[in-house]
Amino acid sequence: TPAPVTFTDKDGTTEDTYTIPTATGIDYLLNGKVTPAGTYPGTGTITITVKARTGYILTPGSTTTWTTTFKTTEAAYTPPAKSPFRDVSTSQQFYKEMAWLADRGISTGWPDSTYRPLQPIKRDAMAAFIYRFDSAF
Repeated sequence: TPAPVTFTDKDGTTEDTYTIPTATGIDYLLNGKVTPAGTYPGTGTITITVKARTGYILTPGSTTTWTTTFKTTEAAYTPPAKSPFRDVSTSQQFYKEMAWLADRGISTGWPDSTYRPLQPIKRDAMAAFIYRFDSAF
């Protein structure tokens, strides 16, 4: 009986992978070519099939094909029902965007749990935001 192929699809990232398990008596094939056990980068649609090696047979009714399509876009973000900042209400303009920045660790607000959304920021803070954004993705 073949062990299942596992797929890891991290929406909107280049960290998608698929893992072919180690198996005795079974070959895992990608596009008709035997693919050794291991973890590989995943893009597009991947279909893995199996075949029994000489001298082995597949268990009747066992799964012999696995397919997935890796997403290229990020899953829609749903902001929390309670604001992460004591000075930002969930009905405030751009609440979803501020909560998203906090969730991703890009703009985390002030140590006193405020965001101060209408206060100007300086270039050094903007540099930190851009650096954190690039590091997060």
